[in-house]
Amino acid sequence: PRASPRTVPYVSPARVLLTGTGADELLGGYARHRTARARGGAAGLAAELAADQADMWRRNLGRDCRMVSDAGREGRQPYLDRDVVEFCRGADVDVLADFTLPVGMGEKAILRRA
Repeated sequence: PRASPRTVPYVSPARVLLTGTGADELLGGYARHRTARARGGAAGLAAELAADQADMWRRNLGRDCRMVSDAGREGRQPYLDRDVVEFCRGADVDVLADFTLPVGMGEKAILRRA
């Protein structure tokens, strides 16, 4: 890798990387989730989250797997753990994301409060 004059290359000895895959889709992390909540209420947000989760395997997981594998590492997706997914799917969407808060604060609110 090429280093800019201000950076020093770093090579990690880690063999396994934790990714954030799934956090936005489960916890309302995208701007479109705020829009869905504003337009359709909690039901609108729940529908948008469900659609994102249904499509995530095709859109995100293949890309993330290739990216991590290309670096010679194994990836782990803690947000896609069965218990985490089941908790999020059963939770009130307004607990997961609080869009009464400003942009950059209400998305994935449950993580910010943890």
